[in-house]
Amino acid sequence: MNWQVRSVVMGAFCALSGQAVADFYLGVGGLYTQQKWDNSVVTEYSVTHQTEGSRDLSLDRSPSETVAALFMGYQFSPRWGLELQFSETEQESGIEQPFINGTESGEHEWNAQIDHQVWALTPVYYHAYSSDLRFFVKAGLTFETLKQSQSSQTDIENGADRNQSGQSSSDKTNGLIVGAGADYQLMDSIALRGEYQYRDSDFARAHQLFLGAYYAF
Repeated sequence: MNWQVRSVVMGAFCALSGQAVADFYLGVGGLYTQQKWDNSVVTEYSVTHQTEGSRDLSLDRSPSETVAALFMGYQFSPRWGLELQFSETEQESGIEQPFINGTESGEHEWNAQIDHQVWALTPVYYHAYSSDLRFFVKAGLTFETLKQSQSSQTDIENGADRNQSGQSSSDKTNGLIVGAGADYQLMDSIALRGEYQYRDSDFARAHQLFLGAYYAF
């Protein structure tokens, strides 16, 4: 987490810790993400190899993926709280082409990859439906890092790799996120959670479904 995110999170949690009612909780679950990359995100690559010429690599512009997501929250009153969530998605594509050149054999490889990390900081409003079930809505900011890379190399059988080349970039941006869902209390300290989220930034727009559980301290 970069220093801007840390300062915002620590300042918010410290400010809230003086309230009379407080519950701190940690959770984990599966986050299904269906997103569409912005035009600024490169998904088409043309990489060149010294002996095989250029090759085109394509990454899905509208990928769907289920990843693990971690979150922590602080409920400082019966109706209000603050949450921080982290998730990371990855995409990669590659081409492999075997070759034989005299007594030498091996494989040419071309690869492309996207790594997308998202921290989401959201105030949360709760509504208790019963002693075991509550609904919530939330809205806040995302702090996102996007890393893109592409490379090519020649793997020599029983020999050292050669002709390695590539390039990479790393960019950051902020976005918006909104969500709505429900918590079901299984026992005093453990609850289940189901939630829908929508996220929008300069990198991508995404619809997300989260299913998980958390432990309250």
